[in-house]
Amino acid sequence: MPFLISGLVSWISGSEAADAQKDASNAALANERAMFDTTRADLAPYRDTGTSALTKYADSLGLNGNAARDQFRTDFRADPGYQYAFDEGQRAVQGSAAARSGLLSGGALRALQRTGQGMADQQYGSYLDRFSNLANMGQNSAAMTGQLSNASAGRQGGYINDAGAAQAGGYLAQGQAVNGAITNMLKTAGQLIGGGGYG
Repeated sequence: MPFLISGLVSWISGSEAADAQKDASNAALANERAMFDTTRADLAPYRDTGTSALTKYADSLGLNGNAARDQFRTDFRADPGYQYAFDEGQRAVQGSAAARSGLLSGGALRALQRTGQGMADQQYGSYLDRFSNLANMGQNSAAMTGQLSNASAGRQGGYINDAGAAQAGGYLAQGQAVNGAITNMLKTAGQLIGGGGYG
């Protein structure tokens, strides 16, 4: 009866090896998923900021309606950078006009208007660039998330395949163990029936 014991040992060891390999693949899959979720969460603020900036940029172009465009312009005029540049430009013109004793002259008023318009044009481009840069940052974060997703999906698929292969290997080992035990049992029976004795 040693062939039955040998078959049983092969059955058990094949099953345990397959379970261990499957458990290792499942643990790797869980770790990969956790790392993917963590990295995706780490990139989320950049994607969200980029989305918000892109919305503001679209507002500036009137793509989200006139009310959104008007609000964008109001926000621009309230921006501290714009206010500072505008105020400094106005002070420079007023100081120059005062030095020439023409503070309220037509020339001084035209200079104030030109300075204000020039500051608005210059600062508006800079203001838009900030949103464009943030939108690009968000786009890059979204692209990185997509690349991470693809790579992670490939690795996760590999872990799932490994777990399936381990399970299949365990079934194969069990089948071979049963087949080996049956073959040995039949050989032994044939030897006993044929008069060759055991051994």
